Amino acid sequence: MALRPDPEEREALIAVGHPYFSREPWDERLGRIAVVIEATTDWDEIAELVTDSYRRTAPKKLVARLDSPDRRIGNE
Repeated sequence: MALRPDPEEREALIAVGHPYFSREPWDERLGRIAVVIEATTDWDEIAELVTDSYRRTAPKKLVARLDSPDRRIGNE
């Protein structure tokens, strides 16, 4: 799985190593990291990383919907 975390967090995750890594130079240029998904994956951490990545890449209109206080699954 590839994600775009905050640049400082990206460096920290790469320093941690497995399951986080960079497939340089492509990921360097785009500010991405790759994450190995396995049986021991911390899904709470993945959810946080996916949400942060979405906030960094999605259009502002969609991020605003994510932050809406009345946001519910299936609520349009």
